[in-house]
Amino acid sequence: MACPTILGYCHQTSRGEFVGGTELPGIDETESVHGTYDLLQDMATSFVSLFPLLGGVRVLRHWAGTVTQTADLAPVIDQADRLTNFFVSCGWVYGFMAAPATAQLLAAYIATGRKDALIAPFDIERLHTGRLIAEGSLVVPGEEHR
Repeated sequence: MACPTILGYCHQTSRGEFVGGTELPGIDETESVHGTYDLLQDMATSFVSLFPLLGGVRVLRHWAGTVTQTADLAPVIDQADRLTNFFVSCGWVYGFMAAPATAQLLAAYIATGRKDALIAPFDIERLHTGRLIAEGSLVVPGEEHR
């Protein structure tokens, strides 16, 4: 599940653990991949605002890293702008499970020049025109708290 209002994503593991992450609003110009107490506190506050029952749970581990994503949290699967024969599958926020199928569809697109309807919505042009994807199965609304 992803929630743009808290700039976060999460899921529950089969063991019952809650796994998630958030980002701070605005452009992060740091090159650090180290977590801080402030970031941990922001993440905890964000998730408790969505799931009040998480208040008071213990943190098992905390890690940090960098992520690049699109404005709608959806990937770009298309031929790159202004580059001949250069195709991209990038900007994934939750793409590990979709990678094999996407690879097959992208390979077919490269080989035939015909884009399958399943990957057509993920064109690069949507980012230029503002025709962003409203993901309904993984992205859920939340209240703005920042």
